[in-house]
Amino acid sequence: MFYTLKEYREKYYPNVCIRTVQRRIVAGNIPSTHHAKKSPHGTFIFVGSELEYKSDEYFNACCEFHRRKHTYNGTLIELAVELSMDFDVGLTRLTKFLGL
Repeated sequence: MFYTLKEYREKYYPNVCIRTVQRRIVAGNIPSTHHAKKSPHGTFIFVGSELEYKSDEYFNACCEFHRRKHTYNGTLIELAVELSMDFDVGLTRLTKFLGL
Protein backbone atom coordinates (compact mmCIF):
# COMPACT_ATOMS: atom_id res chain seq x y z
CA MET A 1 0.00 0.00 0.00
CA PHE A 2 1.31 3.46 -0.94
CA TYR A 3 1.05 6.38 1.45
CA THR A 4 1.88 10.03 1.01
CA LEU A 5 4.31 11.40 3.57
CA LYS A 6 1.46 13.02 5.50
CA GLU A 7 -0.65 9.83 5.55
CA TYR A 8 2.38 7.77 6.56
CA ARG A 9 3.13 10.08 9.48
CA GLU A 10 -0.49 9.99 10.64
CA LYS A 11 -0.65 6.20 10.55
CA TYR A 12 2.81 5.14 11.81
CA TYR A 13 4.26 8.16 13.66
CA PRO A 14 1.31 10.24 14.95
CA ASN A 15 3.24 11.89 17.77
CA VAL A 16 6.12 13.37 15.76
CA CYS A 17 6.34 16.18 13.23
CA ILE A 18 6.58 15.52 9.51
CA ARG A 19 10.19 16.77 9.38
CA THR A 20 11.23 14.07 11.86
CA VAL A 21 9.64 11.43 9.62
CA GLN A 22 11.52 12.87 6.63
CA ARG A 23 14.81 12.63 8.54
CA ARG A 24 14.06 9.01 9.48
CA ILE A 25 13.43 8.15 5.84
CA VAL A 26 16.64 9.84 4.66
CA ALA A 27 18.66 8.08 7.38
CA GLY A 28 17.05 4.73 6.53
CA ASN A 29 15.62 4.49 10.01
CA ILE A 30 12.28 2.95 8.97
CA PRO A 31 11.17 -0.70 9.13
CA SER A 32 12.55 -3.02 6.45
CA THR A 33 9.10 -3.52 4.95
CA HIS A 34 8.69 0.24 4.33
CA HIS A 35 10.17 1.55 1.07
CA ALA A 36 10.41 5.28 0.32
CA LYS A 37 10.14 6.55 -3.24
CA LYS A 38 10.63 10.14 -4.36
CA SER A 39 8.64 11.51 -7.26
CA PRO A 40 8.07 14.98 -8.69
CA HIS A 41 4.87 15.08 -6.64
CA GLY A 42 6.53 14.31 -3.29
CA THR A 43 7.68 11.33 -1.27
CA PHE A 44 5.62 8.16 -1.22
CA ILE A 45 6.10 5.22 1.11
CA PHE A 46 5.22 1.68 0.10
CA VAL A 47 4.46 -0.68 2.98
CA GLY A 48 4.88 -4.31 2.01
CA SER A 49 7.49 -6.92 1.21
CA GLU A 50 10.42 -6.33 -1.13
CA LEU A 51 8.86 -8.70 -3.67
CA GLU A 52 5.61 -6.73 -3.73
CA TYR A 53 7.55 -3.49 -4.09
CA LYS A 54 9.66 -4.72 -7.01
CA SER A 55 6.74 -6.38 -8.78
CA ASP A 56 4.91 -3.05 -8.63
CA GLU A 57 7.94 -1.33 -10.18
CA TYR A 58 8.04 -3.84 -13.06
CA PHE A 59 4.30 -3.48 -13.59
CA ASN A 60 4.59 0.30 -13.78
CA ALA A 61 7.54 0.06 -16.19
CA CYS A 62 5.59 -2.32 -18.46
CA CYS A 63 2.55 -0.03 -18.44
CA GLU A 64 4.71 2.95 -19.32
CA PHE A 65 6.39 0.97 -22.12
CA HIS A 66 3.06 0.12 -23.73
CA ARG A 67 1.85 3.70 -23.32
CA ARG A 68 4.93 5.19 -25.03
CA LYS A 69 5.96 2.57 -27.61
CA HIS A 70 3.88 3.99 -30.47
CA THR A 71 5.23 7.53 -30.16
CA TYR A 72 8.86 6.79 -29.17
CA ASN A 73 11.48 7.94 -31.70
CA GLY A 74 13.88 5.02 -31.39
CA THR A 75 13.98 1.27 -31.08
CA LEU A 76 11.92 -0.61 -28.54
CA ILE A 77 15.12 -1.81 -26.84
CA GLU A 78 16.20 1.81 -26.33
CA LEU A 79 12.83 2.57 -24.74
CA ALA A 80 13.20 -0.48 -22.48
CA VAL A 81 16.67 0.68 -21.42
CA GLU A 82 15.36 4.15 -20.60
CA LEU A 83 12.46 2.74 -18.56
CA SER A 84 14.78 0.30 -16.82
CA MET A 85 16.81 3.24 -15.53
CA ASP A 86 13.76 5.38 -14.74
CA PHE A 87 12.01 2.68 -12.72
CA ASP A 88 15.19 1.13 -11.24
CA VAL A 89 14.43 -2.36 -12.53
CA GLY A 90 16.63 -4.97 -14.22
CA LEU A 91 16.84 -4.66 -17.99
CA THR A 92 17.04 -8.42 -18.63
CA ARG A 93 13.91 -9.19 -16.64
CA LEU A 94 12.03 -6.21 -18.08
CA THR A 95 12.79 -7.29 -21.67
CA LYS A 96 11.64 -10.82 -20.84
CA PHE A 97 8.38 -9.46 -19.44
CA LEU A 98 7.90 -7.37 -22.57
CA GLY A 99 8.86 -10.17 -24.96
CA LEU A 100 11.74 -8.26 -26.57
